[in-house]
Amino acid sequence: MSLKLWDKYLQGTAYTFETHEPLHSLAVTGERSDILVGGLGQGNFVVYGLTHKNQLDIFQLAHGEAISQIVSLSKLKNKYFATRCVEGHVNIWSATNHPDRLFTLFNIDADEEALAPL
Repeated sequence: MSLKLWDKYLQGTAYTFETHEPLHSLAVTGERSDILVGGLGQGNFVVYGLTHKNQLDIFQLAHGEAISQIVSLSKLKNKYFATRCVEGHVNIWSATNHPDRLFTLFNIDADEEALAPL
């Protein structure tokens, strides 16, 4: 229920963030790689600023289930990141201090035949 940032030169803890919920996934994002996004609890995520080591935002109910994966979209200059829940739904977010949900892809793991209209 906490996240520790380590200093690779000093080989010790540089800072500890208390999360109050289990962490499931993490990713560094933002144009300057200064934002850390952590999936926690049942579908929530928290946004930390790495420069000032502060909590910037908590997004409640970003997904209906736990976030299993967070990916910074490097091909788009890390201006966006994606979250994926255990049900296979993907959300695309702006990589800012207070992210906005841009769009959702529902169940990307489903068979095409299962999604086709009858």
